[in-house]
Amino acid sequence: GLALGGSWDGLPSLLALNAPGHRRGWYAMLGQLGAPLGFIVASSVFLYVFSSLDAKDFLSWGWRFPFYTAFAINVVALFARLRLVVTHEYEKRMEEHELDPA
Repeated sequence: GLALGGSWDGLPSLLALNAPGHRRGWYAMLGQLGAPLGFIVASSVFLYVFSSLDAKDFLSWGWRFPFYTAFAINVVALFARLRLVVTHEYEKRMEEHELDPA
């Protein structure tokens, strides 16, 4: 919840600033779809693991599998965010004081 709240408004802005000019709305939309799609995928993986293991295996080690999967996805997402660079448009707007904090 805390991570989602922190990136709910910032990620679409980053994506829009790093998108091609004619696709900014599409790129900004992807950040808003991340939480609902992630919830659906996580629930599906958990359901698959729960239904494919017997109760003893699930309770001993199977419940951890979705968390390992989420950790791997978060590592990929971290490297993707670290590769985002500030665009010339962002620098221009900062110089024009259009993006000053209020």
